[in-house]
Amino acid sequence: MNIYQQMLKSSFVSKEPSKFPSAWLGHIPFGAWLVETVKPDCLVELGTHYGHSYFSFCESVDNNRLPTRCYAVDTWEGDEHAGLYSEHVFDVVRQHHDENFKDFSKLLRMTFDEAVDNFADGDVDFLHIDGLHSYEAVRHDFETWLPKLSNRAVVLFHDTNVRERDFGVWKLWSELKEHYPHIIFEHSFGLGVLFVGKEQPEAVLELVNEWSQPEGHAFIRKYFTKLGEVIEQQWVITQLHEAVANANQEVAKRDDLVKALNNDIRERDSVIQEHVSAMEATQAQLAEKEREFELLHANIGERDTSLLERGQHLAEKERQLAEVLSSRSWKVTKPLRDGKVLINQFRRAAGLIKPAVQRGGGLKNTVRKAIAIYRREGFAGVKRGFRLVEASTSVAMPHVTDPVYLASLSHRAPEYLTPRVLIVAEFSIPQCKKYRVTQKQKMFEHLGVECTAIDWNESEKAIKALQTHSMVIFYRVPGFPNVISIIDEAKRLNVPTYWEVDDLIFNREVLLNSKTLAELDKDDFQGLLTGAELYLKALLSCDNGIASTTGLAKAMQESGMNSVQVVENALDAQTMVVAEKVNEKRKTAVKDDVVRIVYGSGTNTHNVDFQEAVPALLEILATHRNVYFRLIGLLDLPKEFDQYEERIERIPVCSYEEYLESLAECDISIAPLEHYVFNDSKSNIKFLEASAVQVPSICSPRAAFTSAITHGVDGFLCETDQEWKEAFIQLVTDEALREKMAAKAYASVMQTYSPENIATQQLQPLLSNFASYDVSAAQPRKRKVLAVNCYYKPRAFGGATVVAAEMNTRLDQRDDFDMHMFTAVPTSVAEAYQIRRYEADGINVYGMGLPDGLDDKSQFDNPHVVQALSDVLSVVKPDIVHLHSIQGIGLPIVDLCKERNIKYVITLHDAWWLCGRQFMIDRRGKFCGQYVIDRDVCASCVDNASLNNERLDRMDAALRGASALLAPSRFFADFFIANGYSEKKVLVNKNGIRKPDNTPKIAHDGPVRFGYVGGNTEIKGVHLVKKVFTELDSADAELVIVDNARNLGFSTYDPSTFKNMQRVEIVPAYTQDTIDSFFASIDVLLFPTQWKESFGLTIREALARNVWVITTDAGGVVEDIIPGENGIIIPFSDKGERLKEAVLESIRVFKNYRPGDEIKLENSQLTYFEDQAEELVEILIGVDDGLYSTSDSLIETSEYRHANPT
Repeated sequence: MNIYQQMLKSSFVSKEPSKFPSAWLGHIPFGAWLVETVKPDCLVELGTHYGHSYFSFCESVDNNRLPTRCYAVDTWEGDEHAGLYSEHVFDVVRQHHDENFKDFSKLLRMTFDEAVDNFADGDVDFLHIDGLHSYEAVRHDFETWLPKLSNRAVVLFHDTNVRERDFGVWKLWSELKEHYPHIIFEHSFGLGVLFVGKEQPEAVLELVNEWSQPEGHAFIRKYFTKLGEVIEQQWVITQLHEAVANANQEVAKRDDLVKALNNDIRERDSVIQEHVSAMEATQAQLAEKEREFELLHANIGERDTSLLERGQHLAEKERQLAEVLSSRSWKVTKPLRDGKVLINQFRRAAGLIKPAVQRGGGLKNTVRKAIAIYRREGFAGVKRGFRLVEASTSVAMPHVTDPVYLASLSHRAPEYLTPRVLIVAEFSIPQCKKYRVTQKQKMFEHLGVECTAIDWNESEKAIKALQTHSMVIFYRVPGFPNVISIIDEAKRLNVPTYWEVDDLIFNREVLLNSKTLAELDKDDFQGLLTGAELYLKALLSCDNGIASTTGLAKAMQESGMNSVQVVENALDAQTMVVAEKVNEKRKTAVKDDVVRIVYGSGTNTHNVDFQEAVPALLEILATHRNVYFRLIGLLDLPKEFDQYEERIERIPVCSYEEYLESLAECDISIAPLEHYVFNDSKSNIKFLEASAVQVPSICSPRAAFTSAITHGVDGFLCETDQEWKEAFIQLVTDEALREKMAAKAYASVMQTYSPENIATQQLQPLLSNFASYDVSAAQPRKRKVLAVNCYYKPRAFGGATVVAAEMNTRLDQRDDFDMHMFTAVPTSVAEAYQIRRYEADGINVYGMGLPDGLDDKSQFDNPHVVQALSDVLSVVKPDIVHLHSIQGIGLPIVDLCKERNIKYVITLHDAWWLCGRQFMIDRRGKFCGQYVIDRDVCASCVDNASLNNERLDRMDAALRGASALLAPSRFFADFFIANGYSEKKVLVNKNGIRKPDNTPKIAHDGPVRFGYVGGNTEIKGVHLVKKVFTELDSADAELVIVDNARNLGFSTYDPSTFKNMQRVEIVPAYTQDTIDSFFASIDVLLFPTQWKESFGLTIREALARNVWVITTDAGGVVEDIIPGENGIIIPFSDKGERLKEAVLESIRVFKNYRPGDEIKLENSQLTYFEDQAEELVEILIGVDDGLYSTSDSLIETSEYRHANPT
């Protein structure tokens, strides 16, 4: 059999497994043939995306029953060529994979480099490389996996024919094909096939041989190109068929909508005709309604026109489809593009209709709501509704990529946050919102807990609010994607989630078998059943449940919820106010002989429930002519009541106050409920309302009523007809019993169901997990500290950030401190002035999005931060706020601390609090020379003298309001004391450093190595270093220059900077991982700074590692230098002469060491982070207790005392 016969017998893959377009479609036939022919034991694909190529390989393995092990390697996150894509892509791939190929295939979600170690050398027979397409990436993938290839391996490269952007597959192919047998196809962006293994099957060898013939490769290319075109055309035809089907469905739905509108119009016309005599007094209103109907008819006409045009449009598309189906040309890509646009339009429309119908409770109910919205708000309102539906299907938030911001928090929110409750709720049902949302907010407030309520449709708002809340309740919300995204975010934040409900709406089986609900409109009923599945999904996604009755709590547990707290409805303030007014009016009311039995029904779904009381009620009406029946609301009374029409009082749906007044005029209230599990979830609100207006009740013995009523004492519980009859007779014939029972019910309800009692007895247990809310006397009180710094991990810039992080970590490890952090993050992490909570090294961090480019005033007084800061203070409730560097965040944090009586301390990392330029550097880049700040001098230095005066006033107020001002050195403490701040308040909390490793420093032969790390700026003294080392003998000294920009890919030093010097080495900046090795490589640190620094971290890091230091007498930097023992201090005003002397003296010092000697300098006086943390603990405890002290001792240097010279 020759190669062509063999290809014709092959079982090509003829169907496309994915509905998504792919450049691989045209290569499916060849790929399938090659798998069948090679029969690999191990097949690996690098870069799978939607799986078009991989699944075609798998299908060939399956169809030919090959013993192949298949592996797809991908991160499923995308790259710069494929684009970045969502989790949806992997979900689609995984579902198709698991349904069809999981028996012999595995999806390896990892990078290619991570995956390679899972395979033995020589194990892979078939490798498809289709990852990042740059030359370097493809070459790296090939070379990395080459050792894994077997002696019969085949390697496929896709996109060999693409030369745009930085695609480089073609370039690597041109190199590799010179070394291996190969074939290449040019269609569908190109496919190169490299036969790397030397032991290929006979059919492959014949293919390669035939390819080398003059006409062979042309025929093979044409053969597989045409087969590929068939696959591509099949896919296009399928997509166009789907487009037409979707369009037809859209037309059908619109026809149904028009029919529903017409039916509604006919029904309303009929009602108008039947009641024309009763409507004479409302002719003006009717005229207005008729005008509205005319607008509606006009709208229907417009819709008919639109549907006609759409039908014509569809006809044209069908014609185009017919042309496509009859065409054999590969140019079907143009209809593909046209079809894609059409598909997107119809999919979006269809995708909105389904969730809209689900949320609306069925198609008919949705149409009714749409009409109501149209009449209130016009088309703008309808559009708004659809936009709301669209928004509720997804949540668009900043695209966060750094894993630190994405990781789940390790500590549960109640362990370290105060209770701050977020309710995400259904707002569209007024009565439910009143009792389960608004009332609950007020009850939480009674318990001293802040509570925020947000409509569940506002997903983004809810997710933002979650960042500063410690508990979330989802009331009556379905498991739509946007709700699940909110729940997922709550779980990332480790915030406890509660799903709350006051109706049994989550059990489809119960709803399906309810007689009461069976009377609903078919569409409404179907909407309830669909909704049940969504409600159950939301219920099972949450940690705990809240139910309004014990029966409902039991049903929730039976559905899979482990823990459910019962929180009943309480009497709300409105009910109690109206009840008091009604009860006063009753005292003076004239009483007739009529006994009124009342039943309130808000909807006409209570017909079945009412049947429970019908036989007894009919009998009492027949035997007692003084008994009247009052119906408030909607109910279909059985025809047996027609004979008592003159004693039936009908009151239509009315306001709540009118309802209570009508209820109070009656003598007996009834609350019958069908004996079915659905009704055990109903609340006892009818009993509460009747009792509040002192009307006795007869109720069915359902869960909510049995928990509230003592039978025969404060109400009757009746199941059978006979029990109902006996209860009616007792109350109708005994006025004294009615009054006695009503009084007891009133007293019981007012005590048990007051909002305060429900809050204390039922709501408060929800807060029992909060450590700050229920502090045991046996547990030591943890002091809560909120630290504030403009940067924090993972953005660890500057010494203040390092100090803040080190202090937080060490204090948080103690049993008596609870540390929190507020910082700024890029707006790619959180929207401007919104919060994203995350965790860094176990610390709870609130990152606020801070825009770039703030103006000068916003740098110190930014009003936009107030809400975010206020929310964080509310949920943390710190005892102390510790301010570090707060540029951009500004002084509003101080204002909020003062408003809330929160003590705050400030660590003075630099001169930002006194200097408008932060570092006391003037416009020329020189130290300004001030020790006591003179505003007139500052005025010539800043851009806006008036703004600087305002700034200094605000800073002064902030500094004076602090409980303590912490200075990193004695010099900086004296600097602030000299500027008018009390020495009792300015405390030294000396900065620490990390302890180095224990490697001894060993003397070496050769020149002494001097290191300079200050940067290419004269303010750090680089000009003095260049001057001195230009004049030195290079045999005695080497100079190591640290260029901090090298790690960023550029240099701050020009090549000619050190042209007149020998033995100069420029190295990148060291990190915390390389700091020990850097200081081990030098003998002397040069620190000729030209401004008065607050501390000098580098000097301490050098001393700790036995590195000699030469420094100017520049403020806090000299306080750990002991001249002659660990370094030399030169005058601050030195022009280079004293620096040169110090360098020469240092050379003499190190010449006295012999190679191999251990160098040990005096460094016992250094402060490490552990020491700084212990000192800070004592200061904060003293601040919290109102007691602290500081040392008055001053340090003298060779130039001046650290004190006000005056």
